[in-house]
Amino acid sequence: MTAHRLLEPTALGERWIALREGVAASNAALRGGQDTRALAAETAIVAFLHGDMAAERPIAPIEFHIDTTTRRFDQVAPDYLQTTSKAIPLFSPRFVAEQKETLGDDVEFVPVRLVLEDGAREFAVARTLRRLPIIDADASEYRKLGPVRLRSVTRFIPLPEDAHVVRDADDGAVLVATDRFVALIAEHGYHVGHLPYR
Repeated sequence: MTAHRLLEPTALGERWIALREGVAASNAALRGGQDTRALAAETAIVAFLHGDMAAERPIAPIEFHIDTTTRRFDQVAPDYLQTTSKAIPLFSPRFVAEQKETLGDDVEFVPVRLVLEDGAREFAVARTLRRLPIIDADASEYRKLGPVRLRSVTRFIPLPEDAHVVRDADDGAVLVATDRFVALIAEHGYHVGHLPYR
Protein backbone atom coordinates (compact mmCIF):
# COMPACT_ATOMS: atom_id res chain seq x y z
CA MET A 1 0.00 0.00 0.00
CA THR A 2 1.41 3.40 -1.03
CA ALA A 3 1.99 6.22 1.46
CA HIS A 4 0.62 9.53 0.15
CA ARG A 5 1.17 13.13 1.22
CA LEU A 6 -2.06 15.18 1.24
CA LEU A 7 -1.98 18.60 -0.45
CA GLU A 8 -4.21 21.64 -0.46
CA PRO A 9 -5.87 22.60 -3.75
CA THR A 10 -3.26 24.57 -5.71
CA ALA A 11 -5.92 27.10 -6.72
CA LEU A 12 -5.86 28.46 -3.17
CA GLY A 13 -2.19 29.39 -3.61
CA GLU A 14 0.42 29.59 -0.88
CA ARG A 15 -1.37 30.49 2.32
CA TRP A 16 -0.21 30.81 5.91
CA ILE A 17 -2.40 28.75 8.26
CA ALA A 18 -1.66 28.67 11.98
CA LEU A 19 -3.26 28.11 15.35
CA ARG A 20 -4.44 31.29 17.08
CA GLU A 21 -1.96 30.56 19.90
CA GLY A 22 0.86 30.13 17.37
CA VAL A 23 0.03 33.51 15.86
CA ALA A 24 0.20 35.13 19.31
CA ALA A 25 3.58 33.49 20.00
CA SER A 26 4.95 34.57 16.59
CA ASN A 27 3.77 38.14 17.08
CA ALA A 28 5.47 38.28 20.47
CA ALA A 29 8.70 36.96 18.95
CA LEU A 30 8.55 39.61 16.20
CA ARG A 31 8.33 42.25 18.91
CA GLY A 32 11.44 40.79 20.53
CA GLY A 33 9.58 39.10 23.37
CA GLN A 34 8.18 35.71 24.21
CA ASP A 35 4.60 34.73 25.00
CA THR A 36 5.22 31.62 27.10
CA ARG A 37 1.52 31.14 27.79
CA ALA A 38 0.70 31.08 24.07
CA LEU A 39 3.61 28.72 23.36
CA ALA A 40 2.49 26.33 26.09
CA ALA A 41 -1.11 26.45 24.86
CA GLU A 42 -0.04 25.79 21.27
CA THR A 43 2.10 22.82 22.35
CA ALA A 44 -0.79 21.32 24.35
CA ILE A 45 -3.30 21.75 21.50
CA VAL A 46 -0.92 20.25 18.93
CA ALA A 47 -0.30 17.23 21.19
CA PHE A 48 -4.05 16.68 21.47
CA LEU A 49 -4.69 17.08 17.74
CA HIS A 50 -1.79 14.77 16.87
CA GLY A 51 -3.57 12.04 18.81
CA ASP A 52 -1.56 12.02 22.05
CA MET A 53 -3.93 10.10 24.32
CA ALA A 54 -2.37 11.70 27.43
CA ALA A 55 -3.10 15.22 26.17
CA GLU A 56 -6.13 17.03 27.56
CA ARG A 57 -8.95 18.16 25.30
CA PRO A 58 -8.83 21.98 24.98
CA ILE A 59 -11.66 23.80 26.75
CA ALA A 60 -11.58 26.96 24.63
CA PRO A 61 -12.73 26.81 20.98
CA ILE A 62 -9.87 26.02 18.60
CA GLU A 63 -9.17 28.68 15.98
CA PHE A 64 -6.85 28.78 12.99
CA HIS A 65 -5.87 31.96 11.17
CA ILE A 66 -5.56 31.81 7.37
CA ASP A 67 -4.39 34.70 5.22
CA THR A 68 -7.00 34.69 2.50
CA THR A 69 -10.38 36.31 1.91
CA THR A 70 -13.76 34.65 2.29
CA ARG A 71 -14.42 35.29 -1.41
CA ARG A 72 -11.27 33.47 -2.51
CA PHE A 73 -11.85 30.69 -0.01
CA ASP A 74 -15.42 30.11 -1.18
CA GLN A 75 -14.37 30.18 -4.85
CA VAL A 76 -11.87 27.37 -4.31
CA ALA A 77 -14.09 25.51 -1.82
CA PRO A 78 -11.27 23.37 -0.40
CA ASP A 79 -12.11 20.09 1.27
CA TYR A 80 -8.65 19.89 2.82
CA LEU A 81 -6.16 22.32 4.35
CA GLN A 82 -3.02 21.75 6.37
CA THR A 83 -1.36 24.10 8.80
CA THR A 84 1.84 25.74 7.62
CA SER A 85 3.70 23.83 10.32
CA LYS A 86 2.77 21.11 12.83
CA ALA A 87 1.07 18.87 10.18
CA ILE A 88 -2.48 19.42 11.38
CA PRO A 89 -5.04 18.29 8.76
CA LEU A 90 -8.27 20.29 8.37
CA PHE A 91 -11.35 19.06 6.51
CA SER A 92 -14.50 20.71 5.18
CA PRO A 93 -17.98 20.17 6.66
CA ARG A 94 -18.94 18.29 3.47
CA PHE A 95 -16.05 15.87 3.85
CA VAL A 96 -16.78 15.31 7.54
CA ALA A 97 -20.50 14.69 6.96
CA GLU A 98 -19.81 12.13 4.24
CA GLN A 99 -16.74 10.35 5.67
CA LYS A 100 -17.04 10.52 9.45
CA GLU A 101 -18.18 6.90 9.76
CA THR A 102 -15.75 5.58 7.16
CA LEU A 103 -12.74 7.12 8.92
CA GLY A 104 -13.96 6.49 12.46
CA ASP A 105 -11.14 4.10 13.39
CA ASP A 106 -8.43 6.44 12.11
CA VAL A 107 -9.54 9.94 13.12
CA GLU A 108 -11.83 11.92 15.40
CA PHE A 109 -13.18 15.08 13.78
CA VAL A 110 -12.88 18.09 16.10
CA PRO A 111 -14.83 21.24 15.09
CA VAL A 112 -12.65 24.33 14.60
CA ARG A 113 -13.09 27.87 13.32
CA LEU A 114 -11.08 29.32 10.45
CA VAL A 115 -10.50 33.05 10.88
CA LEU A 116 -9.99 34.60 7.45
CA GLU A 117 -9.03 38.17 6.57
CA ASP A 118 -12.65 39.32 6.41
CA GLY A 119 -14.75 36.63 8.04
CA ALA A 120 -14.80 33.07 9.34
CA ARG A 121 -15.66 29.55 8.21
CA GLU A 122 -16.34 26.33 10.11
CA PHE A 123 -14.04 23.37 9.48
CA ALA A 124 -12.81 20.33 11.43
CA VAL A 125 -9.44 18.92 12.43
CA ALA A 126 -8.91 15.23 11.83
CA ARG A 127 -7.39 14.27 15.17
CA THR A 128 -5.26 11.25 14.35
CA LEU A 129 -6.19 8.19 16.41
CA ARG A 130 -4.03 5.70 14.52
CA ARG A 131 -0.41 6.35 15.52
CA LEU A 132 2.04 3.65 14.55
CA PRO A 133 5.81 3.37 13.96
CA ILE A 134 5.51 3.55 10.16
CA ILE A 135 8.86 5.12 9.19
CA ASP A 136 11.49 2.63 8.04
CA ALA A 137 14.56 4.26 9.57
CA ASP A 138 17.00 1.87 7.88
CA ALA A 139 15.59 2.36 4.38
CA SER A 140 15.14 6.15 4.69
CA GLU A 141 17.85 8.49 3.40
CA TYR A 142 19.60 11.17 5.45
CA ARG A 143 21.84 14.21 5.06
CA LYS A 144 24.08 15.99 7.53
CA LEU A 145 23.53 19.58 8.59
CA GLY A 146 26.44 20.32 10.87
CA PRO A 147 26.22 17.86 13.76
CA VAL A 148 22.58 17.07 12.99
CA ARG A 149 21.38 14.22 10.76
CA LEU A 150 18.18 15.08 8.88
CA ARG A 151 15.92 12.66 7.04
CA SER A 152 15.84 13.74 3.38
CA VAL A 153 13.87 10.82 1.91
CA THR A 154 11.29 9.02 4.05
CA ARG A 155 10.58 5.35 3.47
CA PHE A 156 7.79 3.45 5.17
CA ILE A 157 7.14 -0.04 6.42
CA PRO A 158 4.01 -1.66 4.94
CA LEU A 159 0.94 0.25 6.08
CA PRO A 160 -2.07 -1.54 7.63
CA GLU A 161 -4.47 -2.76 4.94
CA ASP A 162 -7.51 -1.35 6.76
CA ALA A 163 -6.04 2.13 7.36
CA HIS A 164 -7.00 5.40 5.67
CA VAL A 165 -4.80 7.86 7.59
CA VAL A 166 -1.82 7.09 9.84
CA ARG A 167 0.53 9.36 11.83
CA ASP A 168 3.97 8.14 12.79
CA ALA A 169 4.24 7.30 16.49
CA ASP A 170 7.70 8.85 16.88
CA ASP A 171 7.62 11.74 14.40
CA GLY A 172 4.26 13.46 14.81
CA ALA A 173 4.93 15.69 11.80
CA VAL A 174 4.66 12.68 9.48
CA LEU A 175 1.06 12.03 8.47
CA VAL A 176 0.29 9.71 5.56
CA ALA A 177 -2.83 8.81 3.64
CA THR A 178 -3.17 5.34 2.15
CA ASP A 179 -4.47 4.12 -1.20
CA ARG A 180 -7.87 3.64 0.44
CA PHE A 181 -8.03 7.34 1.32
CA VAL A 182 -6.94 8.38 -2.17
CA ALA A 183 -9.71 6.18 -3.60
CA LEU A 184 -12.25 8.09 -1.47
CA ILE A 185 -10.99 11.38 -2.91
CA ALA A 186 -11.42 10.13 -6.47
CA GLU A 187 -14.79 8.51 -5.83
CA HIS A 188 -16.37 11.62 -4.30
CA GLY A 189 -14.51 14.32 -6.22
CA TYR A 190 -13.12 16.02 -3.13
CA HIS A 191 -10.89 19.07 -3.53
CA VAL A 192 -7.91 17.33 -1.93
CA GLY A 193 -4.53 17.01 -3.62
CA HIS A 194 -2.12 14.14 -3.01
CA LEU A 195 1.26 12.82 -4.09
CA PRO A 196 3.05 9.57 -3.25
CA TYR A 197 5.90 10.08 -0.79
CA ARG A 198 9.26 9.97 -2.57
